[in-house]
Amino acid sequence: MGAAGDCLEQTPEPPSRELENAVTSAKTRFPARRIQSAVLIPNADRATIDAAKLRDYLLSATHPVGRFKARFFTALGFTPDRWEELVEALRIQHLTQDGQSAGPTDRGQKYTIRAILNGPTGQSAVVVSVWFIPTGGEVPRFVTAFPGDGR
Repeated sequence: MGAAGDCLEQTPEPPSRELENAVTSAKTRFPARRIQSAVLIPNADRATIDAAKLRDYLLSATHPVGRFKARFFTALGFTPDRWEELVEALRIQHLTQDGQSAGPTDRGQKYTIRAILNGPTGQSAVVVSVWFIPTGGEVPRFVTAFPGDGR
């Protein structure tokens, strides 16, 4: 060991006025994003999933909007004639995962879940599912789902 002074901790110098100004400026220009905590969706075990929304929209190759999502879900192995497999997958693989609250509105509370969805063919992908609990209601209902790889 060297001189006794070598073992003493150095007191850091206070931040310079220039650094303080830079931090203040950054906080002003880039305000902190509101971070939602992850929670299980209330009453997820009672959630409703409309068969027509899956079969005639999300899995429909002919729906004007849904056909683009259908291509994605078909690649995972989900099909309109076996839409129940997607219901089961959403219940087991998504509704058991933490979701993000989008904040309450006058109509109710929206939640999103971003999680892996494994399809019947063994293919898997990150999927975002959206759920809604209306004001005064207790049971979440399925709204939509889409590929979740594009944060």
